[in-house]
Amino acid sequence: MQKEKLKLGLIQTKQNRNYDFHDTEPMETIEEALENQKAMIEQTTRLMEEAGRQGCKLIVTPEAVNFPGLKRFHGGNLPDMVPDERDPLWDRWGKIAEQYGAYVVAGAYNKRNGESGSCPCFNSAFIYAPDGHRIHVYDKVHAGRDESIEPGDHFFVWDTPFGTIGVCICWDMQFPETARTLALMGAELIVVPTWGWEHLYAQARAYENGIFVAAAMGIPYEKPISGVRSPSQVIGPNGAVLAEASRDQAEVLVCEISLEECKSFREIRLGDRRPKLYL
Repeated sequence: MQKEKLKLGLIQTKQNRNYDFHDTEPMETIEEALENQKAMIEQTTRLMEEAGRQGCKLIVTPEAVNFPGLKRFHGGNLPDMVPDERDPLWDRWGKIAEQYGAYVVAGAYNKRNGESGSCPCFNSAFIYAPDGHRIHVYDKVHAGRDESIEPGDHFFVWDTPFGTIGVCICWDMQFPETARTLALMGAELIVVPTWGWEHLYAQARAYENGIFVAAAMGIPYEKPISGVRSPSQVIGPNGAVLAEASRDQAEVLVCEISLEECKSFREIRLGDRRPKLYL
């Protein structure tokens, strides 16, 4: 059966003061940090709805859109400032998926009760089906060195009428094993909620696995995207950049792709592997 074409909507947000990682002095109260957190959630949600109105059938946000700022900013503790499993935000995003008949991949910090009675925090991607139900919560496997989160313990792909889609988050993509594992699990497209997208490794991951890669990026506080960083992008299985957002504007990057196009590229890149010889 031929797969449907996919209209992809990548949400590119403009970060606020909670994301000013270069400031070394305490710069806000807990109340201000919570207001900034709320503002970012609202900005992201508005853009998600815009993507839905444009007919996008897969909507992806940046990572951790509810980031409350670092403890050194305001003295607050992460578990006290991020939502748990009962938070209405999760249902709100599910309703957007249902309203527009779209898959949604939304990046957010969250906390969950652990087996030992602890309540660890995770940097996750909440994945919704077009009927609004939550398919899965993927937890970032490779935690950054300054992230006070519990790392995930598995990778995830799911099947859609458009093809098989995999998900990872930001720092995960720095490791070639992440994309290769997802590709071997059948992913024809990897979507990446991120704050730190770099086209150099991104194009390599798409090319070396013969798959599509798409990232939703956030614009840093008080400056455009610069240096080695790249805006939100869609990259084809030949490594070419198919669509790219601006470096200084919050927006929805829309791109239509056919995941069937990666079939021959996947066969070339993955068909002659000799895994018994690999460490």
